[in-house]
Amino acid sequence: MLNGLQYLALLALGTPARAHIEYAVSAGGARNPAYRVHYEFDAGGRAFGGTATLGSAGRPSGSLPVRYLPFWPDVSYYDSAGLLAAYGFLSFLPGAALLFAALRRR
Repeated sequence: MLNGLQYLALLALGTPARAHIEYAVSAGGARNPAYRVHYEFDAGGRAFGGTATLGSAGRPSGSLPVRYLPFWPDVSYYDSAGLLAAYGFLSFLPGAALLFAALRRR
């Protein structure tokens, strides 16, 4: 549930930034190529890093847009409103349902 809140907070409160891709590792197969991207960005004069999984026909390089929480820059992710919303709701809703079921049993 908290993981879902993280993505929703990035969507609602996140600050956009450009991140430099440090390296990308293959994370998918031949039919659905994907790469686990490790990136670094500057926030408040300090460097912060993060990872994201991107679908791509070729190895990503250069830069990519990210969002980070201004009060907690360690929390960041690839800046895609659709992905952030989907990951947020798909993580938050099952967690909230489990919490509700557990509290209801008491």
